[in-house]
Amino acid sequence: MDHIKHKYKALRTAMCLSMLLLVFCHVSVAQGQVPVRGVVTDARNGQPLSDVQVSVYGVSGKTAQTDSLGRYSLEVDPRLAALQMSYVGFKTRLVYLNGRTTLDVSLLDESSVSDMDPAVWKNGYVIPKDLPYAATVLRPEDFSGKGYITLSDALSGLVPGMYSSARSGASGYGSNMNIRGISSLSANTRPLVVVDGVIFENRFADYSVTGGVDLDPLSTLKVENIDRVTVIKDGAASLYGSLGANGVIIIETASSTATETRVGVEANFGVQFKPRKMPLLNAAEHKNLTLEQMRGQGHDYEFIKTYSPFMVGEAEGEEHYRYASDTDWQDWTQQRGFIQNYSAYVRGGDAISNYAATAGYTSNDGIIKNTSYERFDFGLNAKMKLLSRLTVKPTLLFSRSLGFNRDQGDSEVSNPILASLYKSPMMSPYKISEDGYRLPHYAETGMFNVSNPKALIDNSLGDSETFRTIAGVNGTIDLSKGLDIYFNTGFDLLKYSEDSFTPDVGVVSQQDGQARNVIGHMERAYYSTYFAGGLNVNRSFGRKHHLSGRVGVRGKQNDYDEYFAIDANSASDVFVKMGKGDKSLRYIRPSGGVWNTMSFEAAAHYTYLNKYILAANATVDGNSRFDEDYRFGLFYSLAGAWRISAEPFMAQIQSIDDLKLRASYGVSGNDDIGNVNSLFYYESTSYYTGSGLVRGGIPNPNLRWEETTHVNVGLDLSVFDGVAKLSLDYFDNEVNDLLGYSLLPSYYGESIYVRNGGSLSNKGLEMALDVKAIRGNRFGLEFGLVLSHYKNELLSLPATAGQESLVNGGIITPIEGGERIMKVGEPVNVFYGHKTKGVFSTTEQANAAGLEGKPLVNEDGNPFGAGDMIFDDLDGNGVINAADKQIIGDPNPDVSGSFVTRLRYGRLRANIMFDFATGHDIYNHVRNNLESMDTYRNQSSAVENRWKAEGNITDMPKAVYGDPMGNGRFSDRWIEDGTFVRLRNISLNYSVPLKNIKIIRSLDIHVTGHNLFTYTKYLGFSPDVSAVVGGAGMGADYGRVPVTRSLMAGFKLGI
Repeated sequence: MDHIKHKYKALRTAMCLSMLLLVFCHVSVAQGQVPVRGVVTDARNGQPLSDVQVSVYGVSGKTAQTDSLGRYSLEVDPRLAALQMSYVGFKTRLVYLNGRTTLDVSLLDESSVSDMDPAVWKNGYVIPKDLPYAATVLRPEDFSGKGYITLSDALSGLVPGMYSSARSGASGYGSNMNIRGISSLSANTRPLVVVDGVIFENRFADYSVTGGVDLDPLSTLKVENIDRVTVIKDGAASLYGSLGANGVIIIETASSTATETRVGVEANFGVQFKPRKMPLLNAAEHKNLTLEQMRGQGHDYEFIKTYSPFMVGEAEGEEHYRYASDTDWQDWTQQRGFIQNYSAYVRGGDAISNYAATAGYTSNDGIIKNTSYERFDFGLNAKMKLLSRLTVKPTLLFSRSLGFNRDQGDSEVSNPILASLYKSPMMSPYKISEDGYRLPHYAETGMFNVSNPKALIDNSLGDSETFRTIAGVNGTIDLSKGLDIYFNTGFDLLKYSEDSFTPDVGVVSQQDGQARNVIGHMERAYYSTYFAGGLNVNRSFGRKHHLSGRVGVRGKQNDYDEYFAIDANSASDVFVKMGKGDKSLRYIRPSGGVWNTMSFEAAAHYTYLNKYILAANATVDGNSRFDEDYRFGLFYSLAGAWRISAEPFMAQIQSIDDLKLRASYGVSGNDDIGNVNSLFYYESTSYYTGSGLVRGGIPNPNLRWEETTHVNVGLDLSVFDGVAKLSLDYFDNEVNDLLGYSLLPSYYGESIYVRNGGSLSNKGLEMALDVKAIRGNRFGLEFGLVLSHYKNELLSLPATAGQESLVNGGIITPIEGGERIMKVGEPVNVFYGHKTKGVFSTTEQANAAGLEGKPLVNEDGNPFGAGDMIFDDLDGNGVINAADKQIIGDPNPDVSGSFVTRLRYGRLRANIMFDFATGHDIYNHVRNNLESMDTYRNQSSAVENRWKAEGNITDMPKAVYGDPMGNGRFSDRWIEDGTFVRLRNISLNYSVPLKNIKIIRSLDIHVTGHNLFTYTKYLGFSPDVSAVVGGAGMGADYGRVPVTRSLMAGFKLGI
C-alpha cells in the first residue's frame, strides 16, 4: 500500500503545481497597439542585418522588414505579442516582448543550434521553448562529424540525465544507456527508440553464442545520416504507453528542403592505438611465485625436480625450451586498429517534392588481432506533395553489418584477452623442438592449464552478420486550415546470424572436460509492421490562444524467431560448422513468439498569451502479452508551464530573454515480461528417438506491466540575448509492480515463476548550461556544461518464494566471482561481500584478533595467521563467514556529465569535450584473478609486494595455492573507485576558402581525437565499462576489449 500512497501523493503534488501555474493565468488588460522598435544584428560579429522578415508570432499579415541599418518598427500590443525574426542563412528566432517597446535581437547562422529548432512530438513539431516537459533536442552539430560509429557512443555526455557506459572498445558494441537511473530489476532498461515514426525494436541483443558479444542495435544506424534526436525523459513518455517507462529517443534521419541539387562526400581515416598494458610478472618473477606456491603445498626440491623439472633448471630438450621463454602475451593479442568511414549524399527537389539519399561504408580493424567490423548502409527520405491537400514522406533505411569477433566473456578458456593476462610468460605460443627451433604448431596448455592466446586469436571464431531494413510512409491530408488527417505505416526487419568456434589445440577442455572444441550457431529474425492514423489540429484563436493536438490509433504486430545451438567435439579444428560434432553433446533451443499491440491516443498542447502552457496526453494500450484481465492499460501525463518573463512586471528587466517554470506528472509502463509468461503454452521436446509436446513453464495470468510514475519540476532561463542559457530539472520517478523471478521447489518441474512485486525510485537533479562568452566577427568562444545526479533506492522487495530466501534482509544475486544484494533502502544491485582491514603482519597479531585473545577462524574453523587478510568480523563471533558480508560498493554514480568548449577563429573551429563521473564503484573481476595467487596462472606485478616473512607490513596477502583461508574471496579488495575525467573528444575543423572554384560549394578538413587522456585511479582497462546490458551488469569489469585512444582525419566536400 505504501507505493499507492506515494503515487497519490505524487499526483497531488503535480496537481498542486499545475494549479499554482494556473493561478497566474489571469487575463491581461490590453495595452493597445504601440510602435515597437529595434535592431537585428549578426550574433557572430554584431553587424546589422538588412531585409530580415519581422512578424508577429501566431498572427498572419503583420510583418515588417529591417532596413540597411538593421532597424525595424512594428505596431503591436507589447503585452501580448512575440516577434519572430527570419532571414536566409540564419536561424529563425522567436522573442517575447514582455511589455517592452524596444527590442534588439541577434540571429545565429544556420549551422548553430537554436531553441527554435523544433522537437518531434506526437502532435507534430513543437518549439522546445514552448515545451512544458523535460526533453533534450540535439542536432548534427552536437553529435555528428566526431568519428563515432554508433549513435549511443555519440550521445554519451550530451543529454542531462542520461548515463552511458561502454559495452566494449570494439566497434559496433556501443554503450549502455540509462535515462534517470536503473528503472527495472529484470525487464528491459533501455530507452525506447523511434526512427522516422517507426518503433525500433532494440531488445534482442543481450546474449549470443560468442561470449560477451552483444552488438548495439543502434549500430545499424549511421550517425552521419541522422538529422535530429529528441530525448524525452519525464512523464511525456506516456505518449508511448507501456513502452515508454525508460524514456524515449526519437530519431529523424536526414531529409531535405533544398530546391537545388546538392551533393556531398565525407571520408575519414584513422587509427585506434593499442590499449595500455596491464603490469604483469615476467617469466622469472612468475617462476619465483610458482615455486613459492609449490613449496607452500609441501613440495620439496626432489618432488619439484621429478614432476616439474623446468621449474628448477633440470629440464632438457623439448621440455626445457617449452618453459624457457619470456613471452609478452599482450603483444601477441593486441594490434593497432585502422578505421575507415565514408559517406555520400544527394539532396534536392523542387516546389513539389524534395529528396535526400545517403550511402556509406564503415570499416574498423579491431585492436584485438583478427577482429574487425564492417557496415554498409543506405538511406532515402523524400517529401512529395501528390495533391493539393495530400503530402507523403516515404523513408527507407538499410544496413548490413559484419562482425569478426573473438570471445569477450568471463572465461580465460575462450577469451584471448583474459588468456593473455593469465598465461605464464614462461611458455611460448608455439611448440619448440629439442634443438630449440620454433615449430608451426601451437603449444598446448601445459602445467599452468591456461589456454594459448595465440591459438584463440588464430583459430577461434565469433562471426556475425546483421541485416536491418526500416521502411515507412507517413503523410497528411489537409482538411482545412490547421486541421489534417495524419497517417503513418511501416515495417522493421532484422535478420541476425552468428557462428562461433572454440578450438581444441592449445585450449583448455570445456564442459567439465567433455568438450575438446565447441561450435555455436545462432539466428534471429524479427519482423514488425506498424501503423498509425488520426486527426491533427494546430490552430490559433485570436492573439491569445493556440491549440495543437492529436487523436488517433496505432498498432504494431511483432514476429520473432530465434535458433540457438551448441555442438562439440568435431573431428578436428578444421570442422567449425554445426552438425560436425558429437550428437550426445549437442544442444538446440528454438524460441520466439508473436505479440501484438493496439493503442488509442490523444494529446493536446495549449498556450495562452504565449505565457501559460498546458499539455496533456492519454494512451490506452492493448497488449497480447498479458492475460485478458490485464490486456489494456491507461497511461497519461499532465504538464504546465508559466513563462514568467512574459509577465508585465518583467518588462523592465532587459537582461532576461526567457524565464519559464515547468511541472509535469505522468504514468508510463514497461511491457518486457516475455511473450508467454502469462499464458498457458506447450513446447516440443525429444526423448531418445521420439518427440512430443510438454507444457512449457508455469503461467501467471496476473502478470502485468511495470508501472512508472514520473514527477518533474523544471526551470529554463535565457539571459543577455541568448548569451547564457540554463535548464534545471528535479525528478522523482517511482517504479511499481517490478518484474521478478521466484525460485520454486523442484517438485514443480520448473525452477522459476515470473510475477510482479516490489518497487524502486529514482530521484535526481539535472542541469544544462550553455554560455556564448565571445561572439566576435573572427573569434568566438562558447562553453557547455551538463551535470546529472540521481539517487536510486529499492522501496520494497520484489516477489520471492518467501522470507526464508532473504539474507540480511535482502535478496542475493550471484555474479561471476561475487554477489549483489537487493535490499530495501539501498540502491539496486549494490555489491555484497566482506570488508577488509589489511594483512596480519605477525603471528602474534593474528593470534590475538579473535575472541578472548584467540585467532579469527574461517568457515571451516581454520585460524587466520600471519600473511592472511584481516576481514571485518561484523557479528563479532570470531568466525569469518557469510554472516559477516555487508554492502561494499555501489555502481551508481553520484554525479556524471560533460564539459564542452567550442572555439572559432576565422575559418578554424575547435571542439573539446571532457566527460566525467564520480561516486561509482567498479568490481574489478580481472584484478581479482590477477592478485588472488590461488592458482598457477600469471599475476599482476602488484603481487611482488606480497607478504613473505614475519613482520612484513603490506596490503597484499601471502601466496598460497588453492587459497584455503579465502584471502581472495569477494571483498572490498576488488571494489574500486570508478571516478574519472576523460578527454573524450577533441576535433579541429578548417573550412577551405573556395572563391574561384564555383563547382565546389564547400570543403572542410578535420582532425579528431578520442579518449586521448583519462585521469582515474581505477586499475583496470577502462573506468566506464559495463559487463552486460541493464542494472545486473552495471559496474562489473570482466575483461572486455578496452576503450582506447584513437586519431582520425578526413574531409567533407559539398558540391
